[in-house]
Amino acid sequence: MKRLDLETHLMQVDLAYSDDYAVLLSGSFQFYYGYEDVDQDDNWCFTVKENGVETFRISTEWIEKNTNIDRLDSPRDYLLIGISIWKLLK
Repeated sequence: MKRLDLETHLMQVDLAYSDDYAVLLSGSFQFYYGYEDVDQDDNWCFTVKENGVETFRISTEWIEKNTNIDRLDSPRDYLLIGISIWKLLK
């Protein structure tokens, strides 16, 4: 990749988090976990949007039932696990 192209793409990367959400922006993708996206049972969700269109969603409950990870303490933990699951299922 040409350096100019790399610089353009890196300008499209951002990370933000708090105690109730985490979001990673990477080019046309937005990866989000937190209180703003919930399922029908009010479980927080991990979502992926590509060009503003949601393409993937899993709940906290699904993540906890389907992984062996017992140390998910913060929204950043769920964000990372969500990205990993999304990549594996893609």
